[in-house]
Amino acid sequence: MSRTRRPFMKGLDADESRRKREDTIVELRKSKRDESLMKKRAVFGGGAGGGGAGLVGAGSGTMGDGSAMEDSTRATASARVS
Repeated sequence: MSRTRRPFMKGLDADESRRKREDTIVELRKSKRDESLMKKRAVFGGGAGGGGAGLVGAGSGTMGDGSAMEDSTRATASARVS
């Protein structure tokens, strides 16, 4: 740090600033990833809580719209509730 900058930045701790910056970057990365996943789920699942139920050919044995998969997901969810 140069002599001219020292009084201006006297109260700042370099390690603390670095830690805050890293935490902020991690939070931004997580939120961006979550937002991307929500968009993918909305496109493929028809909703944010779809859990990928509408993926074409996602193990349902059909290449249709995934309605059989959605039915099984609903049945599983209702079984878990009761």
